[in-house]
Amino acid sequence: MILPEYNGKSIVNLISSIQTACASKPVYPGLKNLNIDQLISKKNILLIVLDGLGYDYIVNNGKGTIFDQYLETKLTSVFPSTTAAAITSFTSGVAPKEHAITGWFMYFKEVGTASLVLPFCPRFSGISYEMNNIKPEQIFNFSSIYPELKRERYVITVKYIKDSPFNYYGLKEAERYGYTKLDKFSRLISKIIKKSKNKSFIFAYWSEFDKFAHQYGTNSDETYRHFKLLDRSLIELFKKLKGSDTTCLITADHGLIDTIPERILNMNDFPELGKMLTLPLCGEPRVPYCYVKASRHDDFIKYVEENMSGICELHSSDSLIKQDYFGLYKENPKLRDRVGDYVLLMKDNYVLHDWITGEKPFSFIGYHGNLSPEEMYVPLIKLDL
Repeated sequence: MILPEYNGKSIVNLISSIQTACASKPVYPGLKNLNIDQLISKKNILLIVLDGLGYDYIVNNGKGTIFDQYLETKLTSVFPSTTAAAITSFTSGVAPKEHAITGWFMYFKEVGTASLVLPFCPRFSGISYEMNNIKPEQIFNFSSIYPELKRERYVITVKYIKDSPFNYYGLKEAERYGYTKLDKFSRLISKIIKKSKNKSFIFAYWSEFDKFAHQYGTNSDETYRHFKLLDRSLIELFKKLKGSDTTCLITADHGLIDTIPERILNMNDFPELGKMLTLPLCGEPRVPYCYVKASRHDDFIKYVEENMSGICELHSSDSLIKQDYFGLYKENPKLRDRVGDYVLLMKDNYVLHDWITGEKPFSFIGYHGNLSPEEMYVPLIKLDL
């Protein structure tokens, strides 16, 4: 079990260092062993986040690649190690304890239903809350780092989410660009760096590695071919950026762990457990949050201990908050509404799904969200161009 190292070795500390280099005051300490003075002196700071590219994947598959050549160290993700929580940390400069974005599936007390946080819609419908005049600021209360950065600010992300409600809320102070393919992703980075006349910070997010690792697994040929394509693309990009006075930092939001069909479980396998809950499981299939009926807490604990001890660890959400799994500092007043009463930390590579009426079930090979080394460790890659 790898816990987040929020005191200097996590992705939160990386963004804190970037905040300092952009003359902004961070909440968390900066990253250990990263030369801040050098970062401050650079005209351009380029942070590339490759969704799902874990540290272990590079160690096992990266020999001879640019990722291996310039690999500095490993960092931890946040808890839970998932895109919704980690990307919000990159946007806010704080951990989930402070920003209260706690997984792909979240209970929004404000609208009384289980929701999909990044699409900003209820689980039972793909229709955005904005269509019902519910605004992101009515749901989210974290602060973005972007208004305080004393540099030009650019964000490069997938075109169809560039202006999503979530991104508009967190990134509205940045100039946003969208891509559809890898060559456009690289061209946008090059174009922005070459056109900017003042000191700049560029956040560039690539989503596709995560998709390959989910669908085909981290050990698949399909994922490896995409990894090599990324390597070739970045080599060409960095040739173009040579001499641009840029420090490029490459990391990820999380890694992934592969599972097998026999370990992909469903709440239908545990019908008695479902009778004790007031809501569908939230969070992630690797880290489900359980909302338990007030009269059934003792029954719930007994059932999990007697029937599920081989597949998960049971923790009260309160205990994980107090043990700093979610972060170190001031607790967001929305946090406890969004992590349930109990957390199931799935053992080994088990996952637990819970489908609601009308929801199309799915399963992956690669999953993330939990505290295994494969999921928690991400790379820090650094190049000076």
